[in-house]
Amino acid sequence: MADNDLRLAFDDEIDSAILGVIRGAKEYLYIVTPFITMWGHVKDELLLAKQKGVRV
Repeated sequence: MADNDLRLAFDDEIDSAILGVIRGAKEYLYIVTPFITMWGHVKDELLLAKQKGVRV
């Protein structure tokens, strides 16, 4: 992702923004978070991305 691809997501957009980034990943995806647990549907999308060959 180039610097100009960054965008700000507000509280009510976070869920769909995260899922959109995961679904749009083609080669690799790095997620850095201070949170210990992720929502179940985010974990599901990460597993689907991994199955598509995305390095997660």
